[in-house]
Amino acid sequence: MNLMLKTVEEFSRRHRYDINPSKSSCIRVNPKSPVQSTNFALEGTRIPFDTSTTHLGIHRNTKCKVNTKDKVELGRRTAYSLMGACFNGKNGLKQSVKSRLWSTFVVPRMLYGLEVLPYSQADLKALEVFQIKTLKQVQHLADRTSNVAALSLLGILPIRAQIHKNTLNLYYSIIQNSETVEYKVAERQLAMKLPTDHSFFSNIRKLLHTYNLPTAYQLLDSPPGKEVWKAKLNSAVDQHTIATWREEFKEKPSLKYINTDALSIGKPHHLYTYERPHKIDNLRAETKAKLLTGTYTLQANRAVFNQYTVNSTCTLCKTEPECRVHFIAKCPISDAVRDKFKARLLECLRLHGREDPLELVNNADSFTQLILDSTHPSVNNGHLPSKKEIESIELLSREYIWCIHLLRCREVAKGS
Repeated sequence: MNLMLKTVEEFSRRHRYDINPSKSSCIRVNPKSPVQSTNFALEGTRIPFDTSTTHLGIHRNTKCKVNTKDKVELGRRTAYSLMGACFNGKNGLKQSVKSRLWSTFVVPRMLYGLEVLPYSQADLKALEVFQIKTLKQVQHLADRTSNVAALSLLGILPIRAQIHKNTLNLYYSIIQNSETVEYKVAERQLAMKLPTDHSFFSNIRKLLHTYNLPTAYQLLDSPPGKEVWKAKLNSAVDQHTIATWREEFKEKPSLKYINTDALSIGKPHHLYTYERPHKIDNLRAETKAKLLTGTYTLQANRAVFNQYTVNSTCTLCKTEPECRVHFIAKCPISDAVRDKFKARLLECLRLHGREDPLELVNNADSFTQLILDSTHPSVNNGHLPSKKEIESIELLSREYIWCIHLLRCREVAKGS
């Protein structure tokens, strides 16, 4: 350590800059004894020992652990600083823009330096809880909304996957130059450390295996070009994340109307892609998102989740349980509004060359699926909808859902 400090002094003299010893501190990482057996000096001044300090923007302490609380607070402060840009409001900012603000400003600051620090599952859990809670608030979704829905609708990587990507990018930076000390350290650690060891390079091996990427030794021997590596890593992490999402979708009946084939990282669901920058369109998109994720409170939901006995029958028509299919396609109270929008939807489907559009519109299940997600395979039968068709149906469906939502609110208010 003293030799390193001498090197620092000589380097500073050679390049003619000063180092202030009073602003330097020393941390004993995982000390075996509380007694300080050695003193270190810089420019003749003793360096004080400390329990924590910040170096290159990364908080360090004697335990060499992540201060998750500070990371979450930093992410929250960054998100609050974006409130002036309508990050969490209803002033007409599109959800796709909010997604970009989150990925560009909040995530990099919150995760800065985590790839070089040992973190636990509890640390990841705390960061994930903050991410999910914030994204639900941004979309104005209920707390009971599925976590995978909150992420997939905006096309945002989970915190865990983003940290993995940052860690693998750091390893790629280390192996770029075989003449550096870092490269030689990596070469030695890969040879000495077991896969079960709690080491950075043991973790690298596990991550490369998880994402089906070349082994650490293969990358060390022949590192790919920067653009090739970037494309390969992004593709591997995105595919693994989407595959995980699809497995979660299968376990959640409330998300059955979402087309899992259209899931993408970095690209929001078409519900938000074709959202217009107006307050009223924001409200329409939010209402449809609640129906799409199964969190719009209908009578059937009250009957299932209420601790008391609640009748699931529709309070407006008194004919059958009020589920999503009944609310969108069957309730006779909405027939006048529904018939008008069915005619417009039929015209739109015929315009884009759909076969048997009348059958799709007249069938309650198909009509519900068309309204909630028109890209679902169950209503396409091999037909590949164009972007123009998806946009047209999306605008119609949002307007229709908003109209029957207002109608339902008025009728419920009258009944009460």
